[in-house]
Formats: sequence, structure tokens, C-alpha cells
Amino acid sequence: MNLKIWSDGEENKPIVIVIPGFLSETDIKTPLKGWDEPIIRFCNESMFSAAGLYWDSKSLTKNEVNSLSLHKLQNGILDTWRAARKEADRISKKLDSILNGIDRPVILVGHSLGGRIALKYASRKGIKNLQSVYALAPAVSQAEIDLEVIEQNVEKSVIIGYSKRDLVLQCLYPIGRNKSTFSQLTKSLKRRDVKALRYLSQIVSNHVENPPIGCVGISYTDTLKKTTLRAFGISHTQYCSELYSILDEVRESL
Repeated sequence: MNLKIWSDGEENKPIVIVIPGFLSETDIKTPLKGWDEPIIRFCNESMFSAAGLYWDSKSLTKNEVNSLSLHKLQNGILDTWRAARKEADRISKKLDSILNGIDRPVILVGHSLGGRIALKYASRKGIKNLQSVYALAPAVSQAEIDLEVIEQNVEKSVIIGYSKRDLVLQCLYPIGRNKSTFSQLTKSLKRRDVKALRYLSQIVSNHVENPPIGCVGISYTDTLKKTTLRAFGISHTQYCSELYSILDEVRESL
């Protein structure tokens, strides 16, 4: 985990830190392509500082898939997803080692697992200088975070962007939560076993009962004062290309 400053703004202005998500995360030697330009442009206009959080969980190219068979490819992708989610949770617990050393207000902009990192970090006690959190398509369920605690830690605003067109979170997230169920499902389908219906039901049930807020939002807002939901009609991968316009719409609230 490394923080790289992309542009410096005025000393008394916030720093905007973008945290990328699944398959966008990388080590500091590799540019965060697509994320840096809109953040720098947005920050320069407001005299904010801009930075990127580089975290390297494992990519599909590093996760060896020794066969092109559908079953092994599926499991390779899901193993990578689970490893990335585990690393994201570790990063959220260690992020204060970087952010506590920043002497200006911090605005976190996280996408997908980056949104998970931002929200879970903001749920911790002893958070300092956290002005706002903007979680775009966050890969985290409502049960995993406490928005009331987050509101106590955040000075200005919490914005959660979600999209019902986000097929990545709708499909990958619930399946990836339970490796054994998915493995049993694929084996049963291969054998044409009727048990496949039971395993599929478990996956669907998990999606319905504990979905990621990045595709469904949150179920309550009446008790929240600083949290805003924003619905988008875009896919999971379109947030990057739309990032500047998304931030520009909420410039004042950040």
C-alpha cells in the first residue's frame, strides 16, 4: 500500500485520494490509468491536492490458472476476487498509518473494492481529518458497515453511488462470498445433478438478503443526516470514464 501525490493544491485545502477497485488496483510502479486524469482535473479547478492509493492484491495475470477449462477459469477468477476482498479489508485497517500523517482534510473517493476500503475505514474509531467519503459502486453489504458511526467520523458528507445496471456486483459479489457453494454448483451442473438447484438457491438467497450496496443502495435514509444516495444508470466499469462529471455534480457537498 502506497500513497502517491499527483498534484499539490493550496495548503489549507483538502486532498482527494482515489482508491481503485477490483482489477484496477496495482503497485506504485504502474499508473492508475483512467483514474488520475479526472481526479487531477477536478482538484486543480478547486485548488485541492490529488493523490492515488496504490494497493496490489493480485491480478488475474498473477493468479495462475493452469487450464482454460470453464470450471478452472471460473474458480481462478473467484479466487482472485476473494483474495482482493480480503486484502481490501486488511488495507482498511491499516490505512490510518498513511492518512493520520496528512495535515489537511481528506476526501476519499473509492470505487468497487476501493469503496469498500473507504467505508470500512470510515467505520473505525479514532479517524482524523476525514472530510468526506464518496463510495462509487462499493462492494460491501449494508450489514458490514455502520453508517451512523461513519457519519460521526466524517465532517461533511458521505455519498454512495449505486447502479441497478451493475452486473458485476449483482453476479460476482454474491457468488464470490461462498466458495464451497459455487464449487458444488459447478460440479452439480457438470453431472446434471438436481442438487444444483439447491446450491443456486443458496447463491440467489445470499444476493437477495445481503446484496452489495453498490447495486441496490441502502434501505434507510431517514435517520441519517450526512449520507446521500445517488443512483446511476451505468455499468460497473463506466464509473472511471464518468468520474469527472460525477464529482463535478457534487463539488460543493464534498
